[in-house]
Amino acid sequence: MYIHIGGDKSVDEEDILFMLPRKTVLSSYDTRRAMNNMIGTGRVTELPGGDTETYVVCTGERPGVYASSISSTVLAKRGM
Repeated sequence: MYIHIGGDKSVDEEDILFMLPRKTVLSSYDTRRAMNNMIGTGRVTELPGGDTETYVVCTGERPGVYASSISSTVLAKRGM
């Protein structure tokens, strides 16, 4: 099943490794540093729709990290 994660982007739920709430990223020095590194090297795709609430890490045909304005709780419910 495909899950709409924001903007015009949908991903296969089997390709999602994990969804990381922005609060979690900001609360951990190491995680924040790793995410800032990925953003700085262009490995994070910002999806339109407002401020980032969740980072969605995916594998599959097009691996990557997506910055979504949709909360991780709502995204998780879409996959149920």
